[in-house]
Amino acid sequence: MATIAAVVLAAGASRRHPQGDKLMRAYRGAPLVAHCLDSVAAAGFAEFICVVRDSDCGAAEEARRRGYIVVVNENADAGVGASIAAGVKQIDDAIDAAAIFLGDMPHLSVATVKVLIEEFERRKDASILRPVYRDAPGHPVFFARRHFSALSRLSGDDGAKMIVRNSDDILTVSVEDSGVVDDVDTDEAFGE
Repeated sequence: MATIAAVVLAAGASRRHPQGDKLMRAYRGAPLVAHCLDSVAAAGFAEFICVVRDSDCGAAEEARRRGYIVVVNENADAGVGASIAAGVKQIDDAIDAAAIFLGDMPHLSVATVKVLIEEFERRKDASILRPVYRDAPGHPVFFARRHFSALSRLSGDDGAKMIVRNSDDILTVSVEDSGVVDDVDTDEAFGE
């Protein structure tokens, strides 16, 4: 059985969100990021990491409260790739793989995450796993340790897309959970 770390990316600048830090904005009774952190924590990973832009920010407090290792991405303005790199660099040497989550995806079900973990552990021929909902690629994306070196060198807003595109052993898992593709970005999505 593989030991897998969960890396939650919560270092975005919320530039497209008019009301500031969207991850701390109330959504269904809790900060938006809390929903993702709770789902990930309940799924049974070996290690929990949350990447933030500031150690004093609300997302860092929410993560610490749930027992996450909090990693500050000093280079957060360099894009999501820099956040992936910061998180992966902190993964314990005993970990076999990482699952990369986006902190603004509150609808992802614990049951779906558990299915993805099981599929990744079962399929030894795949070094990357990506969920798909109705032909749309989603998150979390799982990476075997052999990709950690490349992940730890990322920067820019494309994240790990090139690693995924250039891999010949990707497992796509079709799921009936729109939470793998649903993020919350607009006032309408927040219910306003």
